Amino acid sequence: GKFLPEKASELGVPPGPLRAALKNNKTVSITCRDGTTKSVYPHQVLSGGCDQGVAIAVLCVPDLGVLKRLNALTHALSPFKSCNIRQPSSDISGSSLKKTVLDCMVHLAPRDILTHPLYCAYRKSFPFVAKHIALPT
Repeated sequence: GKFLPEKASELGVPPGPLRAALKNNKTVSITCRDGTTKSVYPHQVLSGGCDQGVAIAVLCVPDLGVLKRLNALTHALSPFKSCNIRQPSSDISGSSLKKTVLDCMVHLAPRDILTHPLYCAYRKSFPFVAKHIALPT
């Protein structure tokens, strides 16, 4: 879509590399005047939206054993652990994906797993996920 600089200004995105990233359909983080950090998403500053679709992962982790198996499968979600979003990838069926950034990762797990240090570290290993949603089961 077409970049809307007035929208970027309203959201507090300064001119420069952050705006360039948004133009390239990348989510950016900005520091607000009060010291908090917020994400600005491409769809907020592009008319006509983004052309890359939406990528969502849902993880169901009922116990630490499942988490340990997920950690052992480093190749399964590794494309989503880097910021190289233009790198082509493929899904399980072999079809080509246009991007390797997750827009959302949903975590389904008991509360004690969601707050466990190992799980917190696993979640943080996906720094380029736009939004994490934790749903205690």
